[in-house]
Amino acid sequence: MSKEVEEKTEDIGSLCIILHRERSFHNIDIRILKSAIQKYARRAMFFPKGVWCLVELDLFSILEINSELYPKCQLNQKQIQMNSVRIRSNMINRLVAMMSEDVGPCDHQLPHKVYNFYQQWIKNRRTISSRKILVQLYYCLANQNTKRIRLLSDLRTVYNLPEYLTDKKNLHRQLLEKFQMNQLIEIMYDDGCKGKTVSCFI
Repeated sequence: MSKEVEEKTEDIGSLCIILHRERSFHNIDIRILKSAIQKYARRAMFFPKGVWCLVELDLFSILEINSELYPKCQLNQKQIQMNSVRIRSNMINRLVAMMSEDVGPCDHQLPHKVYNFYQQWIKNRRTISSRKILVQLYYCLANQNTKRIRLLSDLRTVYNLPEYLTDKKNLHRQLLEKFQMNQLIEIMYDDGCKGKTVSCFI
């Protein structure tokens, strides 16, 4: 390994931006990091675990700003930069989604705060100040004083049923049949039993 390559490797750690093989500065799969920042936000574990994972993911800014640092490979400099941009954009968009999915509508001022930090980060994403903005945004979601309710996520689960369950008219009967509740089916659906109550069958 040449001295030039050694210096570049030291500057970027174990960063890998090849699609589906992305690794962070400390050689962690970025899928693990993305999952971790969400988990630690839910558990109000902002520091040290949550913010460490966030900064580790944001270190792809090294290649977004200076793609020449990446060792020569099958990717050209434009592809290296684009992949770095993609990873960081996905990161900030995930934080915005967490605002509604994991924190919920408890704090009516939170969307305004997150939007402001998001706009600032977009404008300054290639400057040193972008990391401070990113951490401030994450703090809004992950600190211990943040009230949380997963109401929007729960509603989405209930109302976005699979296609085979969209026929609400037959859904209830299908569930009763699944659990072999035959007497209740007779009460609710059979003509000869209409008007009778459950007590008639006990």
